[in-house]
Amino acid sequence: MQIDYYPKYIVDACVMLAYTDEKEPHHAEALDFFVQLDSFAKSGKRVEMVIPAHFYLEVNLNVMRKRRDAQNGSIAYKFRNSQEGVSARTPYPITPLLMKQIEERGLYEKFAFKLKVGDFIYAAIAYLESIPLVTLDKTDFTKVATDVKVIFLTP
Repeated sequence: MQIDYYPKYIVDACVMLAYTDEKEPHHAEALDFFVQLDSFAKSGKRVEMVIPAHFYLEVNLNVMRKRRDAQNGSIAYKFRNSQEGVSARTPYPITPLLMKQIEERGLYEKFAFKLKVGDFIYAAIAYLESIPLVTLDKTDFTKVATDVKVIFLTP
C-alpha cells in the first residue's frame, strides 16, 4: 500500500511488533511502511517518527512474551533506533502538560468510551500534534478516524 508523505508520523506499537516478527500476519505491510519511510528520507524529505513513552514498554513486553512463548525461544528483534535518514526522537513524554492539553481540548470526552488507555495516548498525541497515526488496528482506531488522520496499513 502506498502511503502519503508527511514529515511526522505517530506509529502504533502493533506496527513495530509486526515489523519485528516475520511470522506476524501483517509483517509485510509493516516492513513496506518502513521501506517507504526510508525511501522518503533518501529522497531528501524529512521524516520523523513520534514515539510515545509507553511505546517502548508495549514493544518490549510483547517481544519478551513472544520469546517466552515461542517454541524455539527466539524472535528476530531487528528494529534499529533509526533507519538511515528516519529519526525517532526521544520518547514523547506523558507529562502533566500533556494531560492538561488533553483535558483542555476535550479529548477525554471525545475518545473516552472508544479506546483503551494505550490507544487513547496514540490518538491524543496524533490529534494534538495534527499528525497521522499509523496502525494495523482497524477495530479500535476506526472509532476515532473522523477526529484523527489514521493510516491503516491493512486493507
